[in-house]
Amino acid sequence: MTRFSTSTTTDVGGHALTIMSRPEEAGDPAVLRAIAALPGLLEEARAALTLVSAVLGDPGRHPRLARVARQLFLTDAARIADEDLQHIKATFTLIHNGLNSDVTLKIGTVIGKEDDDRSEGAVMFRPAHSKRAAKPYTTIVQAFDPNPGLFQSSTWIAATGAIRLTRQAVTGTTPIRNLVHEASHKYAGTGDYRYLDFDPPDFVSRTTPMTDRKKALRNADSYGYLAQYIDVIAG
Repeated sequence: MTRFSTSTTTDVGGHALTIMSRPEEAGDPAVLRAIAALPGLLEEARAALTLVSAVLGDPGRHPRLARVARQLFLTDAARIADEDLQHIKATFTLIHNGLNSDVTLKIGTVIGKEDDDRSEGAVMFRPAHSKRAAKPYTTIVQAFDPNPGLFQSSTWIAATGAIRLTRQAVTGTTPIRNLVHEASHKYAGTGDYRYLDFDPPDFVSRTTPMTDRKKALRNADSYGYLAQYIDVIAG
C-alpha cells in the first residue's frame, strides 16, 4: 500500500480538519462516503465529549453512571471514588481538547502497512526523539502499555501520529466510539487492555472480563464506549 499522500482540509467548528487518504483509493465510493462523513462525525464526537464532561461534573444526578463506569473502568458500583473520577475526567479533558483543535485523520480501506491488516483504527506510537516526531500533527504524551516487555516500564514518553480509521469504522454502528478510542491513544496515551462489546441499556459485557482496575482506567475502548453512549447514560 502507498502512503496517505492525498489530503484535503476543511473547517469544522473553527478548526482545521485535514483528511488524508491513499491515491489508489481516490475513486473508491465507500472511501469517499467515509471521507464525506468525517466532518459530521467530528462534530458529533465533540458534542458527546461536552456531554461527558457535564455528566462527570455532576455524577450524583446520573444514577446509571456508576453502574456503567463499573463495567468500563472497574470503579465502585455504588459511587465512583474521587481519585478514579478525577483520572477519568482528566483523560476525557485531554481527548476533548485534542479533538477540539486542528485534527488530522487518515482514512482508507486498510490503515496499517500490510494488505492483510484488519484493524479498524490505529495511532502510531514512536519514541519522542524520533525524526517523525517533527511532523505537524504529532502529539507528545505519556503513553501506557498494559503489557510491557521484560525490563520495560508500563509508562513512557511517546510521540503519537495521526489518527487512522478505516472506512468501516467511520460508517459503521459505533463511529464515535471508534474515533474517541483512537483519540484517547493520541492525546491521552491510553493502551489496549481490552476490546469491549457493550450495548445499551443494560451495558452487559460480552467480552473477556477486565480484572485490573489500573489498566481499565487507561483502556482506550472504555473511553470510546462511554462517549458513544453518553446520551443513554445521561438519560
